[in-house]
Amino acid sequence: MIVTFALKLPLSTLTVSANEGTCLHILPEVFADFKRQYPDVSVAIKRADYAKILEWVTDNTVDFGVVSLPVTDTRLTVVLIHRDELVVIAPPTHPLAKLKSVALSDASQFPLVLPKGGHTRDALEELFHDRKLKPQVSMELDSSELLKRFVAAGVGVGFIARSSVDEDARANTLVAIPLSDAQVRRDLALVFRKDKALSRSALAFIDIAVKRKSVREVGAGPL
Repeated sequence: MIVTFALKLPLSTLTVSANEGTCLHILPEVFADFKRQYPDVSVAIKRADYAKILEWVTDNTVDFGVVSLPVTDTRLTVVLIHRDELVVIAPPTHPLAKLKSVALSDASQFPLVLPKGGHTRDALEELFHDRKLKPQVSMELDSSELLKRFVAAGVGVGFIARSSVDEDARANTLVAIPLSDAQVRRDLALVFRKDKALSRSALAFIDIAVKRKSVREVGAGPL
């Protein structure tokens, strides 16, 4: 009698790092599509800020990072997966909430709730400097979800990526108002090392993330 043994290979793991807003508002749909196609591939998410994400990608701590553009590290492949822009957010009872769009100078007349650091803060500071504006910063926060909660509570007006406030706007807890005289892009890219050997599941993850971008653009239309 011949006895054979089937050896089951350990499940592979795909590790992705992104910031809080991306983890909450962009990646769930991507991972849902991915898990439907690759149910046996384990997925791990490591939440971090921009600098730490790039560090983890370059030292191979994670397979992929999702960060705001631009990315200048020539060791990395950069694949656009989401197009976004900053909007002003305010409670529904705020004077700005009635407007279809608002000038940066008008928004800056109110107390502001701003991110403590990162690309969004840098872009805003550059805009304020270029327009010779001296905004009143009411609060600085390192969490996009906290920022939304404090704006909803009436602490001040905020700036956030449109995709991060869509659910709040539908629930009428916040109003998103486009800037009429400035456009601050918050495009997101999937980044990974150019010399990294990618598995079939990793290649599929890239393909799914890019296709989700196309679905969002068709559904929402141009920004």
